[in-house]
Amino acid sequence: MSSDTPQIGNLRKMQTRLEDVAQYTLVLDDVPIDMNARIGEIIKLTFDGVINCIACGREIKKSFGQGFCFPCFRDAPEASECIIRPELCRAHEGEARDMAWAEKHCLVEQIVYLARSSAIKVGITRASQMPTRWIDQGATDAIVFARVPNRYTAGLVEVAMNCLLYTSPSPRDISAYLVCRLLLESSPKGASPGKPRRICARVNRTRFRVSGQI
Repeated sequence: MSSDTPQIGNLRKMQTRLEDVAQYTLVLDDVPIDMNARIGEIIKLTFDGVINCIACGREIKKSFGQGFCFPCFRDAPEASECIIRPELCRAHEGEARDMAWAEKHCLVEQIVYLARSSAIKVGITRASQMPTRWIDQGATDAIVFARVPNRYTAGLVEVAMNCLLYTSPSPRDISAYLVCRLLLESSPKGASPGKPRRICARVNRTRFRVSGQI
């Protein structure tokens, strides 16, 4: 962006919207930058040594999670464990770090979907986040698989779907065989307590033909 005055600010997820093609906007210090218009240009990013917590904004030396200071990582609802593992959400039982936040994010209609980017992926998002979530993931196509009333239920559906459709490209998941977490609670006789069975390993490596356009 050599032709413009350099912009300074904290990097956050780009804003997206769907038109004829997906549109991406990078916002630095409240200044929107049209990234589609920059395609083909050379862009230089320089770290100035300043890290701010994405929740409270205070300057920190080290970030945790996706950019939190430690107190916010420990206490902020945006850093709850169910953000990564929605099947652990307990907001529907009245338990959350912040119930007001949970009512807007966890206790609203959720979508379980199949999206195609580098592979077919099972995911969940709030109904209000379609198609933003799909654009964020770089999906070229997507279909809604289920609509459920809360994040917990969506998490259960996602876990079950991952037992039938193994699509994660993560080497970590491949080495762990991505055994269905629903099986962790029961082990065959003689097995160590809590040790996952590999009953889903064969299924996880089977590609399924899904009817319809994906």
